[in-house]
Amino acid sequence: MKKIYQLTAILMFVCITTYAWPRKGERLDLPYRTAIGARFSPLGASLKINSLYRKRSTEFIGYFSDGFVGSVLYYWNFTLDKNAAFRLYVGGGAQAGYKKQDGSDDAFGGAVGVVGLDYKIPKVPINISADWQPAYRFGDVEGFNGNYGGLAVRLCF
Repeated sequence: MKKIYQLTAILMFVCITTYAWPRKGERLDLPYRTAIGARFSPLGASLKINSLYRKRSTEFIGYFSDGFVGSVLYYWNFTLDKNAAFRLYVGGGAQAGYKKQDGSDDAFGGAVGVVGLDYKIPKVPINISADWQPAYRFGDVEGFNGNYGGLAVRLCF
């Protein structure tokens, strides 16, 4: 069962990253292209890739709390200022992972949504975002989970 979830996560990663690469004719009006950093609540790592068109982004997140949860999120950005440094984003994606409980590793997969705010600090390669990621899981750990999200601080490239 774990291999099925791992294979699903790898396939989603490949499909979404292929879609995130630039296409001919797209605009470059972004505050940054790629950012990598840390997420807090719970602790995790984040890699965010903005498409060359300002309305799309892909984010890969790994949370480390009582096991591991990997998420792939695709979302749309809505500019809130004229410089596109402050943006609202909404979207969704998939997650897979395992949770240690009662001496065993329980595997799960699921669908996840996201809503948040993103800010690129002007003239400094730092991005800060805050979001909420409600999820519905299936597998050994089934049901609604609204515990993920929080604050992310990333270095921009």
